[in-house]
Amino acid sequence: MNDTTTRSCPVCSGPIPPGSDRCPGCGKRVGGGETCPYCGNAAAAVPYFSRTGAGAVRMMLDGLGRSDGGAFLAAHRNELVCGVCGAHRRFAADAIEVVEADPRFAAVPPDQAFPRAAHLVAQATWRARLLKVFAGAAGIVSVACLALGILADLPPIRILAVLAFLGGALTTAVLLAAGRGMLAVRRRDAEALRLRAVADLARTHDGVLRLDDAAAALRLPPAQIESFLSALVLVDGSRVRLEVDDHGTLTYHFAEGAAARAKALPGPLDPPPT
Repeated sequence: MNDTTTRSCPVCSGPIPPGSDRCPGCGKRVGGGETCPYCGNAAAAVPYFSRTGAGAVRMMLDGLGRSDGGAFLAAHRNELVCGVCGAHRRFAADAIEVVEADPRFAAVPPDQAFPRAAHLVAQATWRARLLKVFAGAAGIVSVACLALGILADLPPIRILAVLAFLGGALTTAVLLAAGRGMLAVRRRDAEALRLRAVADLARTHDGVLRLDDAAAALRLPPAQIESFLSALVLVDGSRVRLEVDDHGTLTYHFAEGAAARAKALPGPLDPPPT
């Protein structure tokens, strides 16, 4: 039975045509109106780490380093959960699907995506530096408290000084980990914005994206776009493929766009278009 219910986009609140799984206004994928089997809400599946609590855990684990919590991060990296209750829904097939499902990365004009990504990194960088300053101040205070405890003759003052030292040391460690984690997460968010822009641009070109067309649409030097697209080829050569013709023109083929183009073409049993 066809879906005739009109839904609203969770990003721009625009109407979504019945039977469509993407908002025509902002391009947000809404999951085809799927219903969560746990809470019963018609909510789209979103990435695990897009939720506030899980995002904070991810930030702290990133700040502690790859060895700490690496298994936890790997287990949930491509997981999609209910946007309302957070229950597991499925695992995404690739990075592009994860980015398109994340409500934080609603479609933006291609020429604004890369500058916005650079702004995210710059903003996170100065915030991480500010946290380092606070961490240094907390470290100095903790050392001063320890020195006071060593010089003090009264046992209660020594105990308080040691407790203050431990609290200051813990605060320093937390602030340093938070700064590192925030910077790591924002860098990946910036890459996700760039990936979303390139994927949407490739989709408008039916999965075939020439380097000069991408550079013109994104308003960036071809060398910068080439390095980003070439990295996609190296990371996932099965979904993004590079071709170079005799004139040296670089053309990138996206598997998702090619599949959509093939689906749109009439099959051998389809009636001819009228």
